[in-house]
Amino acid sequence: KLAQHSRQEHALVINRHLLKFVIMGVGLFLGLWLTTPALINFFYGHNYNEAIRPARWYALMVLPLPVAWLFNDIITFQKERKVKTILNTILPLLLLMAYPIVIPKWQIMGVVVIMLAERYISLAVMGWYIWRKSR
Repeated sequence: KLAQHSRQEHALVINRHLLKFVIMGVGLFLGLWLTTPALINFFYGHNYNEAIRPARWYALMVLPLPVAWLFNDIITFQKERKVKTILNTILPLLLLMAYPIVIPKWQIMGVVVIMLAERYISLAVMGWYIWRKSR
């Protein structure tokens, strides 16, 4: 449905459905956050209890996922190559450069922090770009 819409109609879709997508993301996050200890113990046993903390932080990745899907679809349908280039090349390169700095300091939590940063920065870039273009 989104492919035929104009920028203004995309803005209306975002206004109409954003709360639903945020609630969906919160539900996914809470479900994963609450079940992570049981899932880790079920699949790996009690030997890997130290993995629960990073896994719970990693669960923050699903929080913006539904909104990111919506924003990504809108940007794709609007054929916005500039923002796609930023999201698919420049941002990953910057994050790759951050790995050697963060991982020695924070080990696995460094990886989780980098991945979370990528998810939330890309969501912010997409949201800003859509907001700017719909004005």
